[in-house]
Amino acid sequence: MIQKMKVSPITVKRDLADLQAKGIIAREGGRKNGRWVIQKQIK
Repeated sequence: MIQKMKVSPITVKRDLADLQAKGIIAREGGRKNGRWVIQKQIK
């Protein structure tokens, strides 16, 4: 994500935390082998 979006690692972490807090994404699995899953679409 960092390379694709050309932003800092902190920005990616902050954005993921924000999306998770809003219930838009959720983490499945562990830190190393887990993945992010979209819970609801943004309109």
